[in-house]
Amino acid sequence: MIVRPHNKGVKTLLFNDGYVLMVKIGYAHKKWVFPGGAIDKGEDPATAAKRELFEESGCMVDRVERIGEKVWQRKYGTVTTQYFYATTDSRALSIDDQEIIDAGWFSLDQLPKDRTERVDEEITLYNNWNNGKHY
Repeated sequence: MIVRPHNKGVKTLLFNDGYVLMVKIGYAHKKWVFPGGAIDKGEDPATAAKRELFEESGCMVDRVERIGEKVWQRKYGTVTTQYFYATTDSRALSIDDQEIIDAGWFSLDQLPKDRTERVDEEITLYNNWNNGKHY
């Protein structure tokens, strides 16, 4: 019997004055994505979202709000990603230049062209949740 793993992850859409934070990863596809990563064993998803956001961008937030979930089928298993929304008053960023090779703030109508295909689906998830209320 072949068992395909089911991984769980988080992504955070962090906003500042109408701009959303994106990071460019330095491995795999090397494209722009929203900050995120795996949920550690026993870790609460909201805690994982805040931790990953800090690890990848240096941004600390006190509160994140869950906006939805997507299940992605991959070649070697399934990934369930929980999405969170947060805001910050600062645009200061700190990246490691290894896992994350660039980071920046973008308006939703001018996202970088070299982003993953999933980003557009993630923006749709955000827009469906937001309905013009949050940013």
